[in-house]
Amino acid sequence: MRAGYGNPSKCFKMAMDAGYQYVGMQYRGECWGGNSMGKHGKRPDSECNMRCKHDNSRMCGAGWRNNIFKLVVTEKSYKSIVGESSEGCYKDAGNRDLPNLLKAGYGNPTKCFTLAMQGNYKYVGMQYRGECWAGNSMGKHGKRPDSECNMKCKHDNSRMCGAGWRNNIFKLVWKE
Repeated sequence: MRAGYGNPSKCFKMAMDAGYQYVGMQYRGECWGGNSMGKHGKRPDSECNMRCKHDNSRMCGAGWRNNIFKLVVTEKSYKSIVGESSEGCYKDAGNRDLPNLLKAGYGNPTKCFTLAMQGNYKYVGMQYRGECWAGNSMGKHGKRPDSECNMKCKHDNSRMCGAGWRNNIFKLVWKE
């Protein structure tokens, strides 16, 4: 992850946003992320003797040596509007993940979620500042890091409304 080179804080954030469980800092700051570690065995800490390029207080491995860190993911609290729960950021494409555009809900999550519930949909997605998409299944194009859904809603800038070809998807809650 080149943008995190030599800066552990930036590297850790990028790895967490990408959904990785581990980070390896190598050779003064190469930033490596993954979901497993230890394939080549543990080496003595003394072999990871290079300080990070942009943070001298930390060690950043050495040649072919990684300082490995396990990332601790804390759940972000999501404040529900109509009882929905956040599923996260998902990719979209021309063959829409959520195929029904609810134009009247544009840019307004409360209106979008209400319209989707009235239409008996299970899921709703906010895309590109406020496009309101609904459907009964989701995720066919894959999950993306939450950092890729980085546009605020047009009519409620306290909430995120996806990005280009990115949906913030919500599961609607039904009372039986």
